[in-house]
Amino acid sequence: MTSPLKVTLLSNFGLPIRGVSPYSSMLLSALKKYRDDFVVTAIDYRSAYPTFASPNPSALDLDSDRKSDVHYASPKSWRKFCTEAEDVVHIQYWTQFGAYYLLYICKYLRKLGKKSILTVHNPVAHETLFLLGRFEKALFRSVDCVIVHTEKGAEILREATANTEPPRVVVIPHGIKLVPAIEDKPQQSYILMFGNIRKYKGTDILLDAWEQIFEDFPDYKLILAGRIWGQGGGMIRRFMNQLLGGSEFSSDILRRLSRANEINIEPRIGFIEEEELDELILSASICVFPYREFSGQSGAASLAAGAGIPIVTSDLPGLSALNIDSTYIVSPLNPASLAKTLAECLKKDGATARSLQREIAENYSWERVAKAHLELYREVASVD
Repeated sequence: MTSPLKVTLLSNFGLPIRGVSPYSSMLLSALKKYRDDFVVTAIDYRSAYPTFASPNPSALDLDSDRKSDVHYASPKSWRKFCTEAEDVVHIQYWTQFGAYYLLYICKYLRKLGKKSILTVHNPVAHETLFLLGRFEKALFRSVDCVIVHTEKGAEILREATANTEPPRVVVIPHGIKLVPAIEDKPQQSYILMFGNIRKYKGTDILLDAWEQIFEDFPDYKLILAGRIWGQGGGMIRRFMNQLLGGSEFSSDILRRLSRANEINIEPRIGFIEEEELDELILSASICVFPYREFSGQSGAASLAAGAGIPIVTSDLPGLSALNIDSTYIVSPLNPASLAKTLAECLKKDGATARSLQREIAENYSWERVAKAHLELYREVASVD
């Protein structure tokens, strides 16, 4: 009898704070539906990054078949993880601040004869430091396979490693949780942007666009829901936010929101409970994501699309693949284009738009994504 394939999945699971995608928890849940085909062991970071790089702590309410292990500052935990991991190890990777120790882990796994897979959620890092960038390129070359969410992300990764031995890159889309349609759910008159408020997401561009059209839609308001990145916290976090160019942006957003009442904006700044955010999403007319740049696939946009809420996004591959059609896509860095698109979309039939958005989301169901992962695990495990 052939022994079942065994996989170790390393990531943050069950994060209690919204603003970071629950990607890994959703993937784990979907993979567990295939327990007859393989065994997955989830290892939760004790701490994946310094607090200034990721303000969200790992979950403490781990279920019985999960362990909390790896700490970014503990080489002992890295070695322990490698020796106890199964023959195929799948690591989730978001930011360069983890590259140095994940490089050690992946090299040690190879030394032990184990296979490693790295999901790179952001092929172009949101924050970059030169030395960490060199670690990152070495990390990509140290694994047996790299997963990205879009063809554009694969292209970026190959270009970044063109002068060295390139890694094997596989495209598996970001999964989408499909929320059952609620027929009697009233659509309310507001546009919603939610998630951590960071410069690359284009919140300032949305504010510029909204100021151009709010007087034409007196019954509508704009809701901004989430934490302003880099606000609060200790001296180190504030210093790093300033070093990485986020401090001026954060201050500008706060300044502009001081006149929110004058232009029909409702700021909900700070921590937002999961139930409250879900309710905001389900009742929104439109969710908008006017990102400046993006090389992955947005967890926030996926969440809105899965709930059947029409999304307006920048014309970037990881975002525009989720749009209903081209009339919901805008040119990046163009407030006038965004203002025109929002105005046109607010005039469309909401029920029809919701139905069309749900159809798009079904193409990215977690069931399909889990099957793609399982096929890749088997393929990687079989390669000598």
